[in-house]
Amino acid sequence: MTIESSPFQLKVLPLPTEGQPDNFSGAVGEFRVSSDVSPANVAAGEPLTLRLHISGAGNFDRVDSTMFDYLDHWKTYPAKSTFTPSDAVETKGRKCSNNH
Repeated sequence: MTIESSPFQLKVLPLPTEGQPDNFSGAVGEFRVSSDVSPANVAAGEPLTLRLHISGAGNFDRVDSTMFDYLDHWKTYPAKSTFTPSDAVETKGRKCSNNH
């Protein structure tokens, strides 16, 4: 079945810059954030892994963990992220980032 409609013109405006935080990545949507750390108990200087879990709907390609780059008293390594979409256009799903 083929369905036709009248042409529709849509004007997409850039995101406003007023009120944006300095480190705004451009992620827009409705996101839920949770985290966990392992191991639960470590001595000073021992490594641990922080997992950041983000789920919801939005432009996941702009969701990242660069917020950890601003931690002055922590040594961090590049995060490894995975995204599991829950829809065909990949605007809903779950993204997990591991930081060490």
